[in-house]
Amino acid sequence: ANAGHVDSDLFSSLAPVTSSLLVECNSQALANIAWAYAVSNVDDDSLFGKNSPFVAVCTEKANDFTSGGVSQLHQWNIWRKELTGAPSDLPPSVQQRGLKAFMSKGFQKSALQENVVSELSYLGFPLQQEVV
Repeated sequence: ANAGHVDSDLFSSLAPVTSSLLVECNSQALANIAWAYAVSNVDDDSLFGKNSPFVAVCTEKANDFTSGGVSQLHQWNIWRKELTGAPSDLPPSVQQRGLKAFMSKGFQKSALQENVVSELSYLGFPLQQEVV
């Protein structure tokens, strides 16, 4: 994903194995899995579907998530809602904690935005930046 190319077949092929190992994952590993699939825009029922233990394992380990981890989980949750249109399976307390952690991070410009602004400014374009 960092190289600008996502191998969705690779993510999909890893999903069943990942799903079978979820109970062995700590909260940060769960957050990283969720975030990686969300950022890569790859969904897989064997990993995140109704019969997958992902939400149950996250719920069991809800108190173990750091602020950063629960923020990643929040981003995954938003992506899943947008992708499937279904309501979240995460407990409301986890959703609220994730939103609070995400919002408390403040807003920051992305590296891409910085690069674009730098190049356009160099070319002499007057710019007004916004951070959303």
